Amino acid sequence: MSGRLGRRLSRRDFLRASAAVTGMSLVAACAPVTPVAAPAAPAEVEEKKAWELIDWNKPVPMTERLLADEYILPEGWDKATEGVKELVFFNSGALKDDIATAIGMRLFEQKTGIKMKALEVGGAYTFPKFLSVVTSKDPSVHFGFIRAEVEYAHVASAGWAHQIDALWPPEVQALYSPGLVDALRWDNHFYGSVNIVQYYALFYRPSWLEAAGVEKVPETWEEVYEAARKAREWAKENLGEDYYGIVFGASKSGHIHIAYLSALTYSQGQTLLKDGRWNLDTPEFRNAWNYLVNLMKEDIADVACLGYGWKDYHTVFGVGKAAIAMAYSVYAVKFDEDFPELKGDWAAVPPPKWDAAQPDSNRIGYINFDVYMINNFADEQHKAAAMLFLDFYRSKEACMYELLVEGNDSFLPAVYEDPDIVDKVNWELAKEVAKEIGAVEPVKRDITIPDVRAASAKTARIEALPPGAAYVSDILSEYLGKAVLEGIDSNAALDEALEKIQQYI
Repeated sequence: MSGRLGRRLSRRDFLRASAAVTGMSLVAACAPVTPVAAPAAPAEVEEKKAWELIDWNKPVPMTERLLADEYILPEGWDKATEGVKELVFFNSGALKDDIATAIGMRLFEQKTGIKMKALEVGGAYTFPKFLSVVTSKDPSVHFGFIRAEVEYAHVASAGWAHQIDALWPPEVQALYSPGLVDALRWDNHFYGSVNIVQYYALFYRPSWLEAAGVEKVPETWEEVYEAARKAREWAKENLGEDYYGIVFGASKSGHIHIAYLSALTYSQGQTLLKDGRWNLDTPEFRNAWNYLVNLMKEDIADVACLGYGWKDYHTVFGVGKAAIAMAYSVYAVKFDEDFPELKGDWAAVPPPKWDAAQPDSNRIGYINFDVYMINNFADEQHKAAAMLFLDFYRSKEACMYELLVEGNDSFLPAVYEDPDIVDKVNWELAKEVAKEIGAVEPVKRDITIPDVRAASAKTARIEALPPGAAYVSDILSEYLGKAVLEGIDSNAALDEALEKIQQYI
């Protein structure tokens, strides 16, 4: 080959070539570089919590599942509760006294295969027991028994209960008493569902009222006061000193005075709370306070009412010592069966409104309302299983056993509206469970005073009082007693009580 291609490369040529290559490399290094995009990282998919796997509106809408004669399990429940063998909860008292709960446990086990274990705890200790579990973050007890008025807000506000908004969409809320639903709402969220409910009704002795010259059944608290006054005058003259116009409970044990003060306040269209805070310095609450004080000061009611507990004032009416009682509607059965003095001479109407100017929607009674709340420290699968049980226990199927077998009221008003509800109860199952837990064998019977109970269920109200409510309740009880027993002016006693409460809250 000729020319440079054929010439042998000298050392000088090599060095020149190397320098040229190096120079070009430096130029290339200084030139702008077009970045190459890195491969995109896969998007993180947030894993659903176990209870979020449940579609509460399938296989049919939630309302249809709850209103069915036999509860329909929601889709996804089995996946959500995978691995759950047992649910453990606190029960208030022995199961032999809670046959509806025992039947509910049996039915839930049959439907899901999940065993139910009730830890029987005395009524006075259910709250301390539940507190010991949640404050120690113990996951082994999955839900507990809580009293709505003085314990519910305490647990919810502390973050100890699992939020269950998924169980309470608006269409489900509409199935139940607005007053009950409101009691389950704390800070615009839901943390519980029903364990037991008992509504109030106004019971009276027709023979007494007639003899005392009362011409019509009282429909307002003003009329109740006048009827009770006349009945006391007649009874004192014809029956004896220890027969009274009306009986009620005002013992601080169980916060019973709160029940009556609340019902009287609600009947005027007012509540005890405003925006979640105490609102007692109102004309309506003052009316309620003076009403109870004056009944005892004017000798229409026995001052012993200050010490009467839940059963006491029912018993006083039952043994024929009073003309009128605001009492649990469930006693409609007991008054005929357990109290021969009363049999055939009692009647009941829905709770009164305050006066004739009030709308009938203010015929509001208090509620004995206890709820289940789920331990926020339980694992997600057990939370899902507990939500499933709470959903079942507010259903038509569960509520019919509370009403017809145990004798409580129904959380679900629709139960009262079913004319065939008695025949939908599995009475053989009820007898089997009664034998197993040592309860009295249930007797098949129709609903007593169904219209009164249905009316009471629709308007009944209770408020979840703020944390520390038990102390406020004790102050009110103390000064209620001072007004009656120590001769302190009623309004002055209330003023002192409110001042003391204000210092506390």
